[in-house]
Amino acid sequence: MHCPPGTEHVFVCAGEAPCVIFMTGGRTKEKEIVYPRSEAALRHGAGVASETSSPAEAYTPFPHWQPNHPERWDGLPWD
Repeated sequence: MHCPPGTEHVFVCAGEAPCVIFMTGGRTKEKEIVYPRSEAALRHGAGVASETSSPAEAYTPFPHWQPNHPERWDGLPWD
């Protein structure tokens, strides 16, 4: 999936199985990052309560990513 610069987007796993999304991109200092309030994102627990330009504020509700193994390996898509 390609999101052009400035495109509002949110990704939500819709099933019971694990979901992995690999994202890459380039941000420049020319454009400000904006995390807009989105009712659709909030319904899925993936939004911000109020618009912010701070990644730290936007990701506060979520645990910091830590490299580790899943509790169970069976059922992963590459099994």
